[in-house]
Amino acid sequence: MNAGHFGGEVASSAAANLIEEDTAGAVIIGDVQKIPRTTGFFEVIAVAFNLLSSWLTVASTLILGLSHGGSVTVLYGLVVILIMYGAVALSLAEMAARYTTAGGQYHWTALLAPDKMKRGLSYACGSINAIGRVAMTASIDIIVAKLLLAIIAFNIPSYTIERWHTFMVYQGLNVITLTYNLAALKKAPWTHNIGSEFKVIISLASFFVISITCLAITQPKQSSYSVWHNLINDTGWNSDGFVFLLGLINPTYGFGGLDGAVHLAEDCFEPAKTVPRALCYSLVIGFVTAFFFAVAMLYCVKDIEAAINSRTGVPIYEVWLQATRSAFNVFIGTAMLTELISFSFPAALLMWQGRNQKYLPTKSPFNLGKFGWLVNALVIGWTLLALVVFSFPVEKPVIPGSLNYTAVVLGLMALLAILNWVFYARKHYRGPNVTLLVKD
Repeated sequence: MNAGHFGGEVASSAAANLIEEDTAGAVIIGDVQKIPRTTGFFEVIAVAFNLLSSWLTVASTLILGLSHGGSVTVLYGLVVILIMYGAVALSLAEMAARYTTAGGQYHWTALLAPDKMKRGLSYACGSINAIGRVAMTASIDIIVAKLLLAIIAFNIPSYTIERWHTFMVYQGLNVITLTYNLAALKKAPWTHNIGSEFKVIISLASFFVISITCLAITQPKQSSYSVWHNLINDTGWNSDGFVFLLGLINPTYGFGGLDGAVHLAEDCFEPAKTVPRALCYSLVIGFVTAFFFAVAMLYCVKDIEAAINSRTGVPIYEVWLQATRSAFNVFIGTAMLTELISFSFPAALLMWQGRNQKYLPTKSPFNLGKFGWLVNALVIGWTLLALVVFSFPVEKPVIPGSLNYTAVVLGLMALLAILNWVFYARKHYRGPNVTLLVKD
């Protein structure tokens, strides 16, 4: 048995004995100890599906698609994003089949990077991923805040949503979730443990009930031509194609958190098989539910323009906006871009290494072979395109209210990470404590 190493650490014979048959030739070991595995295949699927909640996230950010291309962007955009995130899922699955580590992207970066760049690149990938987690949490809480205020505005016609109302509700939700994680979760862990499967049932039940009910009671429905051919461009941008690209942030958000299954690798049984399958299954389930929900809702929308300009600020609440549109775009844009960048690190490094077979699963359906070059290239290409498009102003003429501050936020976060590296991490950051063990 051969032992690869990182940071001068070489696997001991005791660690070597921890390799499992299901790891397709390799496993990552941090501290030499056996981590109890308690999560089954369906639980991993449930967690992955809950993290995506594709149909719900597409619904809650529908303003971003409807106002940038209309139903054409929402529906065809979902197909485009399925292809792009399909490449992401396959790229992650291929790595997860070989390197069964909960560290995911930043561990893989450390193992694939040239020796002199391991610390720096793993630090960069880890920092970007951490920023993305913060931005993703912020985007979820602000969506809930917008939905709560939309309910009030819908039922009290005299009430007008102000930006500071959204901000205060948003901060209140942050306090509640923080308190739950710091205090209540420790005393009542069962509230989390029973949640995964239950949330899946609630989510799928809501999907069917809302879709079927709206289709059943809405008369008349939109024509098929309007649903499948209606392109709306009131943004001030002259190019309909560019507006379509701007609106892709809506379906893209539906697959935010796709790497959730990867970070369960050290908790689940047969991780080299379970994690790759969970990545692919959650993507497919997410697309099917999001696409059919979007189709159902768009047939039920009687006036798309009225929905876009809804006083509730949430179009999806009227058949079901944009009270703080700029902040809304910043949270979502930052979350999605940082996540994509973290996905691109191992994909780019794998291509840099020539997709050498010593870095890929030897006996696994997730060894993509020559097809892997296309998959990795799609991940990197889509990331570069998204970095440009999702940083543009959402409409013209550009005013403070329509300016896209995503690039500013990303720049500030990058500056903080660089300063931390220069003044602290460069001396104290050792990189992930991982060792690669390879069977002969």
